[in-house]
Amino acid sequence: MLMVSGQWMLSILRRQLFINTCTILMVVVVVLQVSAPYSRTGMTLVLKILTLILVESCFELHMFFNCINATLALPILAFTSSSEPPC
Repeated sequence: MLMVSGQWMLSILRRQLFINTCTILMVVVVVLQVSAPYSRTGMTLVLKILTLILVESCFELHMFFNCINATLALPILAFTSSSEPPC
Protein backbone atom coordinates (compact mmCIF):
# COMPACT_ATOMS: atom_id res chain seq x y z
CA MET A 1 0.00 0.00 0.00
CA LEU A 2 2.84 2.38 0.83
CA MET A 3 4.48 1.74 -2.55
CA VAL A 4 1.25 2.53 -4.40
CA SER A 5 0.79 5.83 -2.56
CA GLY A 6 4.45 6.71 -3.24
CA GLN A 7 3.96 6.09 -6.95
CA TRP A 8 0.74 8.09 -6.85
CA MET A 9 2.55 11.02 -5.20
CA LEU A 10 5.37 10.82 -7.74
CA SER A 11 2.78 10.85 -10.53
CA ILE A 12 1.22 14.01 -9.08
CA LEU A 13 4.63 15.68 -8.74
CA ARG A 14 5.52 14.84 -12.35
CA ARG A 15 2.19 16.19 -13.58
CA GLN A 16 2.70 19.41 -11.62
CA LEU A 17 6.25 19.70 -12.95
CA PHE A 18 4.93 19.34 -16.51
CA ILE A 19 2.30 22.03 -15.90
CA ASN A 20 4.91 24.38 -14.41
CA THR A 21 7.24 23.74 -17.34
CA CYS A 22 4.51 24.53 -19.86
CA THR A 23 3.61 27.70 -17.98
CA ILE A 24 7.22 28.87 -17.93
CA LEU A 25 7.63 28.08 -21.63
CA MET A 26 4.58 30.21 -22.41
CA VAL A 27 6.08 33.04 -20.35
CA VAL A 28 9.34 32.71 -22.29
CA VAL A 29 7.49 32.96 -25.61
CA VAL A 30 5.61 36.05 -24.44
CA VAL A 31 8.81 37.66 -23.14
CA LEU A 32 10.59 36.98 -26.43
CA GLN A 33 7.72 38.50 -28.41
CA VAL A 34 7.39 41.57 -26.19
CA SER A 35 11.10 42.22 -25.79
CA ALA A 36 11.96 41.95 -29.49
CA PRO A 37 12.01 45.74 -30.02
CA TYR A 38 14.00 46.32 -26.83
CA SER A 39 17.60 45.68 -25.90
CA ARG A 40 18.93 42.18 -25.62
CA THR A 41 20.17 42.89 -22.09
CA GLY A 42 16.65 43.01 -20.67
CA MET A 43 15.70 39.79 -22.39
CA THR A 44 18.87 38.13 -21.09
CA LEU A 45 18.01 39.15 -17.53
CA VAL A 46 14.51 37.71 -17.81
CA LEU A 47 15.82 34.46 -19.29
CA LYS A 48 18.36 34.11 -16.47
CA ILE A 49 15.60 34.52 -13.89
CA LEU A 50 13.52 31.87 -15.66
CA THR A 51 16.54 29.56 -15.69
CA LEU A 52 16.94 29.94 -11.94
CA ILE A 53 13.26 29.15 -11.44
CA LEU A 54 13.53 26.02 -13.58
CA VAL A 55 16.62 24.73 -11.81
CA GLU A 56 15.22 25.54 -8.36
CA SER A 57 12.06 23.56 -9.07
CA CYS A 58 14.22 20.58 -10.00
CA PHE A 59 16.10 20.74 -6.71
CA GLU A 60 12.84 21.01 -4.80
CA LEU A 61 11.67 17.72 -6.32
CA HIS A 62 15.03 16.03 -5.59
CA MET A 63 15.41 14.75 -9.12
CA PHE A 64 17.67 17.28 -10.81
CA PHE A 65 19.41 14.83 -13.13
CA ASN A 66 16.14 13.27 -14.31
CA CYS A 67 14.33 16.59 -14.55
CA ILE A 68 12.84 17.93 -17.75
CA ASN A 69 13.32 21.45 -16.42
CA ALA A 70 17.08 20.97 -16.29
CA THR A 71 17.00 20.06 -19.98
CA LEU A 72 15.09 23.26 -20.67
CA ALA A 73 17.32 25.36 -18.45
CA LEU A 74 20.64 24.39 -20.05
CA PRO A 75 19.98 25.91 -23.52
CA ILE A 76 18.62 29.08 -21.91
CA LEU A 77 21.71 29.31 -19.72
CA ALA A 78 23.96 28.77 -22.74
CA PHE A 79 22.13 31.49 -24.68
CA THR A 80 22.32 34.02 -21.87
CA SER A 81 25.98 33.27 -21.18
CA SER A 82 26.93 33.73 -24.83
CA SER A 83 25.06 37.03 -25.05
CA GLU A 84 26.92 38.74 -22.21
CA PRO A 85 29.35 41.45 -23.29
CA PRO A 86 33.02 40.84 -22.47
CA CYS A 87 34.45 42.62 -19.42
